[in-house]
Amino acid sequence: MKITALLSLSLLSSVSYAELTAAEKKDIQQLIQAFKTNNVNVISQQVNYPLKRDQPLPAIQNASEMLKWFDQVFDAPFRQSIAASSLEDWQEVGWRGIMFKRGEMWLRSKADAPNEPLKIMVVNYSGAAEQKLRQHLLTQQKNKLHPSMRAFSEPKLVFKTQHYLVRIDELSNGQMRYAAWKHPFDVSSKPELVLNKGELRVEGTARNESYYFKSGPYRYEINYFRVGEKSNPPINLAVYKNDKIILNESGHLIEE
Repeated sequence: MKITALLSLSLLSSVSYAELTAAEKKDIQQLIQAFKTNNVNVISQQVNYPLKRDQPLPAIQNASEMLKWFDQVFDAPFRQSIAASSLEDWQEVGWRGIMFKRGEMWLRSKADAPNEPLKIMVVNYSGAAEQKLRQHLLTQQKNKLHPSMRAFSEPKLVFKTQHYLVRIDELSNGQMRYAAWKHPFDVSSKPELVLNKGELRVEGTARNESYYFKSGPYRYEINYFRVGEKSNPPINLAVYKNDKIILNESGHLIEE
């Protein structure tokens, strides 16, 4: 797999870090205290829903669902890491929000909602129990696909635009594969288009992802914004022919 870290350790100094405000410090300290006391109800109310997780894990839609999945999302080692943290472990990173340590978790910035407490908007950490469940769901997902699409190691993205259902998978050789279906979006049928040898670029600690595929004069670019403006769609699909854009559609993640 080709991965380009756009914000490598050598470039992090160029990222815009802002000083936490007094209100943000207070909210973070309260969140740390909630983890110290393992106050599941308080923590569940401090999440910006839906909370998306890596495919094919379903997004957590509300606080009631979080109570069910809490011990998987926040397993004991992760809870202990948050509970033992200090304000120095939390940094405001421009429009991305507030980062915990090296991006294991992100909070929504006060600038986005000044009259509301800070809320958890991204959890990048994944513990052993969650990984085990993910592998079980992955097997179920593969069985729903057309036989020619079942051979892959990791699902990267499954999303729908106005005209296409697209899934991007990482193959056992590390290459990225792009598959697209038109309406009625039946993934048990053979896809209309399959592209291989894609390139993935990951934007540092925010883990925003960009995928690039080529086919003759055509170039396909898919951007997935894990951390970004909430009002904007998380996916953008652009297709170019001889460097001229011929398709540009926003998309949303879907759960199969």
